[in-house]
Amino acid sequence: MDFIGYNLLRNALLFNSFFELDNLNIYLRALSSIREFIEEKKYLKQFEIDIKGDIKDLSTLSHEDKLQIALEFLTVLENEMKNNIIEFKGTDFTPRKFKDYFLKDKVLLIPKDKEKEIREIKDDWFVFEDFYGTSEEVHLIELIRIMVTDIQKKYKKDNFYLIRNERHFKIYDFNDGRAFEPDFVLFTQNKKDNIHFQIFIEPKGSHLKAKDQWKEEFMAELKVRAKGKVITFESEEFKVIGLQFYNKSDENMFKIELKSELSI
Repeated sequence: MDFIGYNLLRNALLFNSFFELDNLNIYLRALSSIREFIEEKKYLKQFEIDIKGDIKDLSTLSHEDKLQIALEFLTVLENEMKNNIIEFKGTDFTPRKFKDYFLKDKVLLIPKDKEKEIREIKDDWFVFEDFYGTSEEVHLIELIRIMVTDIQKKYKKDNFYLIRNERHFKIYDFNDGRAFEPDFVLFTQNKKDNIHFQIFIEPKGSHLKAKDQWKEEFMAELKVRAKGKVITFESEEFKVIGLQFYNKSDENMFKIELKSELSI
């Protein structure tokens, strides 16, 4: 691994949330820092990477070439680690404070040629000022914008928020313990009984739906398990809901399910 160099390896690790220290500690309990993960022989430096090609080409690898090699290696390593250890067994949800997850700074790596795609969101109910995401995610925000008036007739206007989950938290599959980071969480509170609703939403392009089908099945199972259940936390009551994937082409089906869950 030495030929890649510390700085390039450090940058490569930033591209994948699996290699954040908190997550690595699930697999490597004695690991104390990312520097240790890169530099110690018992971690990344135990590996060798075989590269086939002309000797002349190998001696003139660019920084971009080395970064790509590191990224491909880390993808293989991630899969090996996941296949050898079950992270968690999914359990019933337990309450955690919002500030413990969403007030931490996050660094997003956005290619310079994509900077124009960063959007300013001025709606009060969207928690962050700027947004960068896929077209499906943009369409979801537009749909919520259309539905806001109807939702706020029944739910408290000052307690309605759509939040982008940019690696802030994970939930875990009940069966296999696979980690899942829902892209959005919708928070709202009923005017009648003051129950808070916490709704997990995952926009998904058509080309990815089959690959991530287990996530949609997990959300469906979550909805079944949570049906009729209320979680009490600091004298407040909460309901947790998972929805089918949001896809622009199936937008009406998603909209019907969301309206059904909110009884609007």
